[in-house]
Amino acid sequence: MLRSRFHPLQTRPSVAVPGDPGPGDRRVSRWTRIRARPSVRVVTTELRPLVAADAAEHCRGEDELTVRWLTGGHGDLARTVAHFERLARNAAAGTGKRGFGVWRSGRLCGYIDFDPDVEVLEPGEVNLAYAVHPWARGQGVAVEAVRLVCEVLQTERVGRRAAIRVEPENTASVRVAEKAGFTHARTLVSPTEVRSDGSPVTHRVYLLDLWPASDVPAAQPGQRP
Repeated sequence: MLRSRFHPLQTRPSVAVPGDPGPGDRRVSRWTRIRARPSVRVVTTELRPLVAADAAEHCRGEDELTVRWLTGGHGDLARTVAHFERLARNAAAGTGKRGFGVWRSGRLCGYIDFDPDVEVLEPGEVNLAYAVHPWARGQGVAVEAVRLVCEVLQTERVGRRAAIRVEPENTASVRVAEKAGFTHARTLVSPTEVRSDGSPVTHRVYLLDLWPASDVPAAQPGQRP
């Protein structure tokens, strides 16, 4: 069994990222979690901002489960690059949805984003959404990515609680939420999403407090209180 050696959220030395869709190269930080089995191997999970050069590998990582539970359809290269550009603009402004690629020992293996402006959630709740490429499933990648992005929220002081909305039939995502320390808080009936039979989609909402009650940060500009 792998033993975790976790380094609290740290800003690694900033690195220039060629191919960034913004004006010139940006300076970015990476969030890293290291899992080690002594004398055998070291496995790292990292969150990094996504750039245009990642789009093709991101699209290749989509399968029917990704489409069913997250995207609703297969992405193409142009729309994926445009999505990454929007995420980069939001990150630069410090508002709206922000996303990361998930890397496993140097290979892109998934995606995670957070959004403090999902209207069906309560003020202060920040929605998390994620997907893992088929080859990397069953290795704890999603759980580690969720834990890392929660530390991003704490470092950037975004929101009061992290929220994962999941359809009850998506048992793999339910396990991710539970293993990451989230608890089931309530069930929502989607006002917009419907199943193939016309019935509304329901989501369980799992929550994780990001702050002790005595240390809840004030809402940042552009965020709901």
